[in-house]
Amino acid sequence: MERMIVVVPMIGRGTPESPRRPLGTELISSLQTTPIGYRYVLSDDGRFAILELTARSFKHFDPLVNAFGAQATHSFNPRQHDRVTVELALKTLRKDFDLDSFLSGYRIQGVKP
Repeated sequence: MERMIVVVPMIGRGTPESPRRPLGTELISSLQTTPIGYRYVLSDDGRFAILELTARSFKHFDPLVNAFGAQATHSFNPRQHDRVTVELALKTLRKDFDLDSFLSGYRIQGVKP
């Protein structure tokens, strides 16, 4: 499984017709031929989602990356970015962010700061 972590804005008005959700998650449910899993935690101010995406291949992320465009404020590939870089960036959005808890044991390179 491949993983990607992105920070995207929360969208929606919080009504049944327009629920609050991370940008791009509505696209995930429409990609029936490309299974992509996701989960997220909110930033401290509730304006952004720290979103973990999982798929069999990085190519499956392409439609989402295109949909996010410049609205994705951060994007991390755990195979390319070290732990310290990821945690420092994400702790600016959520003070108590813990990469190990978020990834449920999936290990990325680097030592815990």
